[in-house]
Amino acid sequence: SEHSLAFTKTRYQNEFVFYPKDQIIGQSMYRYGEYQQLEIDFLLQHINYDSVIWDIGANIGVHACAFASKAKQVHCFEPNQMHCEVLYMNIKATPGCEIFVYPHAITNRKCQVIIENFDPEQISNYGTTKITQNSKQGDTVEADKLDNIDIPAPHLIKIDVEGHEPEVLQGCEQTIDKHTPIVYMEAMSNCDRIYDFFESKDFNLWWTCVMNYNVKNFKQEKENMFGNSAMFGLVAAPSQFNYTQLNKMQSRDEHWTTVFNAKDLSND
Repeated sequence: SEHSLAFTKTRYQNEFVFYPKDQIIGQSMYRYGEYQQLEIDFLLQHINYDSVIWDIGANIGVHACAFASKAKQVHCFEPNQMHCEVLYMNIKATPGCEIFVYPHAITNRKCQVIIENFDPEQISNYGTTKITQNSKQGDTVEADKLDNIDIPAPHLIKIDVEGHEPEVLQGCEQTIDKHTPIVYMEAMSNCDRIYDFFESKDFNLWWTCVMNYNVKNFKQEKENMFGNSAMFGLVAAPSQFNYTQLNKMQSRDEHWTTVFNAKDLSND
């Protein structure tokens, strides 16, 4: 419902639509005018005006709006219907870049899946909606693998799908093998399966650690609502890339807890 939504000025949008009762992404956009900006800054280094970006798990468009500030095209996949409606509102205000929204789920085959719902009137973290087996918790949506979808080849793929990253990778293996894009994934789980997927390819995996609070945030807000919390990710990059500021993943047994001392992106 409309009263579940609000607007705020952000780093990339004058009127960014968000859920005021979302205690993570919504509150971050409201207080700081940004969310995960250190991760976004890192990804923007790989984007130019010819770039095609695939954003898998686009949520309400925080990353997509940032990508659109530089890229030629952004293709957003977001299966949660409420997120998708807010995403549409946010990308409408982005001139210059072509942005496309696909309201279905991405996995390793063509099928139907159930995507969790949330109540925008309840204070919660709305960024954790994911595929579930329980039909009482969500809506049935169409799902497919990226290799089946006829869109321009990506220079960069960002995947944030709450633990479903390995299945997304399996479903775009032909694309990755043929076009060798940079692939950036949230890696709070399934790091071993991500490692196994890339091991036979001419790619290296690099750890990222992104502090949720950015001292240099857009609204220059001094109060840190996130404390010491951080998000861990993996960058899969063709072997010619060398990130001197990041730690390379050396074995399938590494997990974000084992690399907790990894250099974080704010130290660049």
